[in-house]
Amino acid sequence: MHLVEAATATDRLVASQDERARLEFGTAAVNIRELRRIVWVNPAREAEAPIDWLRSGAVAEASRMLGP
Repeated sequence: MHLVEAATATDRLVASQDERARLEFGTAAVNIRELRRIVWVNPAREAEAPIDWLRSGAVAEASRMLGP
């Protein structure tokens, strides 16, 4: 929860390996509009290309957002 609170108060970005929390917040985002604006990247998942994403400006892509 602390990561999401900090993200909401700042740049709306979360970098965390906690996939369980990501799933839970993603589920909650269906009903909580503010959560839909959170961008979540897992730095340990190569498929997410976190370093390239950060280097290119950390654009809030739909695939990285918590909500629909």
